[in-house]
Amino acid sequence: MAGYIGSKGSGIISGIDASIADLNLTDKASANGTTEANKVLTADGNKDVTAIRNLTATGDATVGGSVTATGTVTRALTRGSIDVGNSSGVSSALAKGAAGTVLTSDGTDLSFVAASGGGEQTFTATGAITAGNLVGLTSSGTISVAEAELQAAVAIGSGSAASSTASTYLVYDTANDKVLLFFKGTSNYLYGRVGTIANGQISFGTAATTGVTAGFIHAAYDVNSGKTVVSYNQNSGSNSGMAVVATVSGTSLSFGTPVTLRSSGSNNVKVEYDSNAQKVLFIYDGSVTYGRVGTVSGTTVSLGTEAQVSTYDSAYQTADITFDTTANKFVLSYTRNAMQVPSFRVLTISGTSVSGGTEITGSGSLVSATVLSHVTYIPSINKTAFVGSYVGAYYYYHILTVSGTDITATAGVQFDGDLPIANGSNYIIVAGNKTFMQFFETGNYNTLIEIGVGATEITFAPLSEKVRWTAGATAATHDPRAVYDPDTGSLVNGGATDVRVLNVTAPAFVGIAAENISDGATGKVTVAGGINTSVSGLTTGKSYGLTASSGSLTLSGVDRIGEIGIALSSSSIYLNVGKL
Repeated sequence: MAGYIGSKGSGIISGIDASIADLNLTDKASANGTTEANKVLTADGNKDVTAIRNLTATGDATVGGSVTATGTVTRALTRGSIDVGNSSGVSSALAKGAAGTVLTSDGTDLSFVAASGGGEQTFTATGAITAGNLVGLTSSGTISVAEAELQAAVAIGSGSAASSTASTYLVYDTANDKVLLFFKGTSNYLYGRVGTIANGQISFGTAATTGVTAGFIHAAYDVNSGKTVVSYNQNSGSNSGMAVVATVSGTSLSFGTPVTLRSSGSNNVKVEYDSNAQKVLFIYDGSVTYGRVGTVSGTTVSLGTEAQVSTYDSAYQTADITFDTTANKFVLSYTRNAMQVPSFRVLTISGTSVSGGTEITGSGSLVSATVLSHVTYIPSINKTAFVGSYVGAYYYYHILTVSGTDITATAGVQFDGDLPIANGSNYIIVAGNKTFMQFFETGNYNTLIEIGVGATEITFAPLSEKVRWTAGATAATHDPRAVYDPDTGSLVNGGATDVRVLNVTAPAFVGIAAENISDGATGKVTVAGGINTSVSGLTTGKSYGLTASSGSLTLSGVDRIGEIGIALSSSSIYLNVGKL
């Protein structure tokens, strides 16, 4: 007899000797085999149960394996919501976001956030940051609110009105953690002041004077004595080369009794400290370049015998020295008067005497004898960089290497032609782990730009990153000076009448905060290529930037230095030039 479903006999399926319990169908049919409403079993031609149709569950259903549905599965969700796994690992409804928002992941959960114009990155904050703040990258890889790099000018005072080159000089006193400023002031006398840096700004104590006229001011800090030695030429009468010891007490400075280096014809007087011999070395121009060793004792300096340290006649104002702290030697550079090309020589102190090694000549085009040239020791590469100029104010450099009492030089290389360098001095300054070149710029600016000095070449940061300020009208502004204060991370720059402080540890600009970020938390920053809508007060279509003297968005000037983007509206800016 054929089998069938729904018999009222002893079994639910006729012809099969199995009880309801054996089939585990107790919950699917009544004891007498009658199917219940909405719980219908179907079987195929072989009497196998194949499906349950139109099953409605009013309680919880637990399934140990996979569930396959060929029809519609319905769950109660509000319109626009999606089903996601929650922290307990079970299904949970996520409500739809507001109009225009997008679904994003923080790596753990999903959420709806405001759509971005692109160009966003996530950073960790050091210090609280408010949406719209300009932020920069710190040395530790976090971000903080960008600070102004170049602080406001502070007047030198005491009638400073320098009228010739080399009329100011700056020294850092490591024992007192002070910046010492020496300058030509009232009646052309030599003056000195003690500077203290706090919160990125410098303040000065009362000025002291020697009561003697001075030009070509230069100075070096003597670590051994804890005093500073100032060299100058007494620019009256016989133009004698002079030296005097300066002593710091708190914020006050006093001078000892000046001593004479050379009684006549002494220009371009300079002094540097030898940390190995614990002496100072003076150089100065006569018809040739002379050297003389000095020993500081108390408030005076005693002098060794004068020695000629250049083989040929040196041109006016061209001699310079720097101390190589690895080789424990000085490097002398000067321009030959007749040939107008640079010469280099190693100088060594022995006792109270100085002697020179073999002299070499630099290569390249002729050099203008009227433009100062300079040498700076670069500790990171154990080499010295020389910067000078071609006739017509085109600047060039050599990289110098000391070996014993000998020196070698790379071929002369011209600076990047895009640098707007005018006819004035340029210096290389080492400031912590950064190196800068300071130069006089076309348009009457004193300018700083970060550089990299390698074994054979100098590389320059983009011009958009240069820092500059109006130089003034006197010749001394063509010859700016600078010193690094490692205690505060500041580069102090002196001109003819004022001093400015550059914060070289300020975070490098990275973008504009797109949201509020708490100290130690992560948050989004609009970077190059993005649109930030957390700003205000902008003028549509105008270009904005971060200038060296401001930590806020500023309208870009005609040269567009520091520009980072263009305003799309009063409250949005497209970062089209910014850098990461």
